[in-house]
Amino acid sequence: MHKQTKQRFEYFVSLGIMTEGTNCFGHSFIMLSTIDHAQKENARAEVLETAGFFSRYMPIIGYKPISCGRVKLENKEDIVNKNGLMHKTFRITQDEMVKILNAINEDRRLVDVDEDKPEPGRQSYKPGGPIFNLFKGNNCKQYVIELLDEIGIDTQNMHSWFEIPKLAKNMEPLRIKHAKREGKDTFYWDCLLNISPRNGKQKVTINQQFLTLMHGVIKMTSLLQNRYDALLQQGREVFEITHTLNKMKNIKKILENNQSYPNKMTAKNINIWSNMLKATVIACTNTLNTRRIEIHFAQKLLDSLMEMFFHLRNILIGSIDVTQKAKMNSHDGIVFTEINLMHQEMKRTKLG
Repeated sequence: MHKQTKQRFEYFVSLGIMTEGTNCFGHSFIMLSTIDHAQKENARAEVLETAGFFSRYMPIIGYKPISCGRVKLENKEDIVNKNGLMHKTFRITQDEMVKILNAINEDRRLVDVDEDKPEPGRQSYKPGGPIFNLFKGNNCKQYVIELLDEIGIDTQNMHSWFEIPKLAKNMEPLRIKHAKREGKDTFYWDCLLNISPRNGKQKVTINQQFLTLMHGVIKMTSLLQNRYDALLQQGREVFEITHTLNKMKNIKKILENNQSYPNKMTAKNINIWSNMLKATVIACTNTLNTRRIEIHFAQKLLDSLMEMFFHLRNILIGSIDVTQKAKMNSHDGIVFTEINLMHQEMKRTKLG
């Protein structure tokens, strides 16, 4: 049996949405990205191109709800370092990426070539692009969905009762940053590259494991911060809580710094981070229990850790989708063995 060679480049297409902080109307756009695996663990998803479907300008509200539309490339300044960006992303082939680009370019050619030249004031654009109708589905979101439909992606769960971008479902947070590499501008993902299944069927992924771990760290950091603040208001400080809070913030920073590197989302790292988190919490709760102080808080912190391992274990055995139970790969099996042992140990851990 020949080992399958991993392709150097992977390609992705995203339905992106600008919400509050970027565009109050909830503008949708299509984004194409790639990963160069030759960069190994330092590989990040980089943006190749972004495009959107726009209405014509109208005074006061800024655009016409019904008009001849226009397709154009997005201004990168509208997505770089912006809050309120969301995405739903799918893995595609290079041929599919080319097909999408060709469709976008064909629609762009329908627009008067002079319309984007800087001129004083606003221009009155001539008809030429697809029809834009905010209320009948011919809008920026529907434009992206139709492009995804053309390459066979299941878009059924992307529709909403009133087809506007802000009502899109099951979206993930998106953050894009800018950097220079070899003198050229690059735009890269500074967040977890969470890939949705093309057929709509959810599968167990390393990213799900990572997100469960991250949510657990955020919850426990919040518990520690709230207790630290409450003690401070009372003029008290418990060293173990302060020390653990600082360590938890460091763990959170480690996860945040690694989340935008897809090749670091591995079974080995999930194990390392899980054990790091477990050791930090257990050290704190054991010491508090030994000193017979903050027992109620210690148990609450311990229960949060157990709850995180419970969810992580369920993800690993495929309880989100029981049909995946028998399909865990060997890496998932390794993580499951470790997490299952931690979970069984945590179930028996009670303070007092």
